[in-house]
Amino acid sequence: MARDTAEPIKNRREPAEPRTDYSQADLVCDVVMKGGIASGIVYPTAVCRLAREYRFRSVGGTSAGAISAAATAAAEYGRMKRQGQSFRGLETLPQFLGEKSARGAGSRMFRLFQPQPETERLFKTLVAGIRGKPRIRRIAFAAIGNYWLYAVLGGGATLLLAVVVASLGGSVRSAFAAASSWVPWLLLTVVGGVIGIALGVFRDLRDRVPANDYGLSTGMGGCDALTPWLHKLLQDLSGKQDNEPLTFGDLWGDSASQKKIDLQMLTTCLTQGRPYRLPFTDEEADLFFFQRKDLERLFPAPVVDWMICNQRPCESEASGREDLIPFPRGKDLPVIVATRLSLSFPFLISAVPLRGIDRSRGNDNSTPETCWFSDGGISSNFPVHFFDAPLPGWPTFAINLRYFEKEPTKRVVMPRDNDEGTADAFHHFEEKGLVGFARAIFDAMQNWQDNAQARMPGFRDRIAHIGLAPWEGGLNIDMAHKEVKKIARIGARAGALLARRFALKSRAKLNWENHRWVRFRSTMASLEKMLERLGPPLAPDSQPPRSGDENFAALAKRGAGALPSYQWESPEQQEEAVRTVRLVVQLADDCSKAQKNLSAGAPEPMPELRARPKI
Repeated sequence: MARDTAEPIKNRREPAEPRTDYSQADLVCDVVMKGGIASGIVYPTAVCRLAREYRFRSVGGTSAGAISAAATAAAEYGRMKRQGQSFRGLETLPQFLGEKSARGAGSRMFRLFQPQPETERLFKTLVAGIRGKPRIRRIAFAAIGNYWLYAVLGGGATLLLAVVVASLGGSVRSAFAAASSWVPWLLLTVVGGVIGIALGVFRDLRDRVPANDYGLSTGMGGCDALTPWLHKLLQDLSGKQDNEPLTFGDLWGDSASQKKIDLQMLTTCLTQGRPYRLPFTDEEADLFFFQRKDLERLFPAPVVDWMICNQRPCESEASGREDLIPFPRGKDLPVIVATRLSLSFPFLISAVPLRGIDRSRGNDNSTPETCWFSDGGISSNFPVHFFDAPLPGWPTFAINLRYFEKEPTKRVVMPRDNDEGTADAFHHFEEKGLVGFARAIFDAMQNWQDNAQARMPGFRDRIAHIGLAPWEGGLNIDMAHKEVKKIARIGARAGALLARRFALKSRAKLNWENHRWVRFRSTMASLEKMLERLGPPLAPDSQPPRSGDENFAALAKRGAGALPSYQWESPEQQEEAVRTVRLVVQLADDCSKAQKNLSAGAPEPMPELRARPKI
């Protein structure tokens, strides 16, 4: 939920008619966007509908949702600076993506994912299955067309081998006599052709995809490829010059602590097995380097030149290597680079290689190694926790994409009262057998945290769920123009629903006032539970679990140098800690003596306050 702010929110009202002038928006909100191919179509119309009333203070997204998040932040920057196409340009994005490409078959959206020559035949074979049913037949014919040489060689080799075996088993004459029955020989040829195609596919998967940074497409190619197109889109929306990429520092303004536009994304470092929030903190950025040749395969030349010219100051042992360039600090990082780090969809879009030193092997190790960054959706495909605060100063809207086996009857769904939205959605995979079972396992691994978070009080009432049919979104990168237009209209409906519900004078049950009260009620109950666990161990007369140990109150009062580590920086810091302990103990004691606890009748499910890394 949005972070607290000292800046008051004024003139909140319920407009009689939706505004069409983006310059008149006087409210503040955050927005978080889920990953999925359809996000590039759904979110622009939803965001533009919200932009009539709201200015976006914080924008978050992951995977394909990072594209819309970056575009929203760029449009907001253009509106703030009164330059560029801003939201007028963003609202035309779905129409543009749904149009037929001027180069080759498919839509403009399909052309964004163009492969490199080395992976083209494998790409064409696999995408044949997304262009309608019967998928198996389409993939089979595409495989024959793209791997015809392997089919011919495999079929010919099998036929020759069969003739040789038949000849060895008898006379040559009997072998040719057996050939008069052509059906077995034809079957052998077909089997050989299938084996040949399988070997060709296996060879490309084993050799060419890893050589292409573990993806069918690097995102580069012509001007209509993903990364050059996205770079130009961000520049056009924000009004920045082509040779000056839009950076996070541009969005933040003069102060990194009081950001005017706070854009955040998620990426997954496969080498370290953990997610990172983008942009990196200064401490995280200090861990990484890059090589020019790596980035030249993945980004336009102006972006690479900017990264080199704005590298962070570095005095580490790796800085002596001329081929290693220190990764820029957050304020100097181009938005397009962070977006590309977040949307490296596994196997489809190449991963991004950076360089880092493996400190887990000891401080003596100073050899930089490759760190592979892939899709943020691997870790969290719907980071609804972005910009969260116990007590919000303004609303954080979230838009979730849900996929159904059939076309859903309700396209946009939000809870209508405080009791709705707590039930877990069922994933019916049984009809697809083992494939469905495997996909359910992957979905659970990827989305369990996001699904659990979306049920929480203070979260579920601000999430608009958009239902999509099997042929919409997902990996359907070549949807028909009519489908694109339909999905875009659904996005606009979701934006309108959110805007109406959270106006101050809204008559909806789950309006802004109710949302703030739910957050307060839930936070107070959670705080009480935390005090119940925190107070007793901090009490001066508490007994440690093990005999001979000091209690925490006595430990905090130890003199300078008497602590095992992390000494107090000053006597004043120690005094503040001791005073805080005393206040916590007193507050916990008061709560325990209360006649009725705060969790009684509080919103369910109860959230848990606990220490965890910021991700």
